[in-house]
Amino acid sequence: IEVETKTVMATSNDFAIPTDGSVTKIGNYAFYDRSAIENVVIPDSITSIGDNAFAGSGIKEIEIPESVEHIGEGAFDDCENLIAIHGVAGSVAESVAKQYGIAFYGTYKAEENGFIVKSLGAEVPEGSTIRTTVCDSSEIIGQPGIDDAVVYDIVFEKNEEVQTVTGDFIISIPLPEGFAPGRTNVFYINGDGNMEVINSSVVEGFVVFKTNHFSKYAVVLYDHLAGDINDDGKVNARDITALRKHLAG
Repeated sequence: IEVETKTVMATSNDFAIPTDGSVTKIGNYAFYDRSAIENVVIPDSITSIGDNAFAGSGIKEIEIPESVEHIGEGAFDDCENLIAIHGVAGSVAESVAKQYGIAFYGTYKAEENGFIVKSLGAEVPEGSTIRTTVCDSSEIIGQPGIDDAVVYDIVFEKNEEVQTVTGDFIISIPLPEGFAPGRTNVFYINGDGNMEVINSSVVEGFVVFKTNHFSKYAVVLYDHLAGDINDDGKVNARDITALRKHLAG
């Protein structure tokens, strides 16, 4: 590593790029001909990948963060095992995947509301964007056990036409205002209007779930926190005591 320029200049087969921000560039030929290297984690601090940086290496898939603004000539030449590039849709990562004729698995962001959709191995038509629409939730709010709900119609769109995609995706929806993480869940609404619960979690302010189709989803707020036996808004040892008292009569 050249400290002055924060550049990875040369590597060994077990080299890992530092994630502490001390490196911002992958230099020319940095991973050249490293056939034993199958995976490289590129941190968000990297802004540039040099000429022939990974040429002849053994990488199979690689994720290029949005921070990378430049990828040099021949960066992935002769990478015979490289089958896919992951990155943000519309970034240089997608351009490079197209250049080499390999799969691009994109992360798509809806700028108007912060939705994030990440492909787990599904290809999406180039130029597609995520369209999200808030739908009527009046039939859901007020159902037994539900305090509040927001319904979204989520689709891929290109030239104002809905695109059909197949494969697995991770969808991250900003947690609606006033929704408590421990009382929030996601339901898939099928074509008949029936609701099916989906495994989800709240991570860093987002409701996150996995799906393999795009349609309407309801983010719901339950009226009671699971496990909150004494109804104080918390799940702790006091709930165990309350449960024991209840069972003891």
